[in-house]
Amino acid sequence: VRQVQLISFIAYKPPGCEESGGN
Repeated sequence: VRQVQLISFIAYKPPGCEESGGN
């Protein structure tokens, strides 16, 4: 069940993660 962790990670996305390229 990794989907739960993925959702938790997205929900806990810190500010600047998208700018830094969290992928």
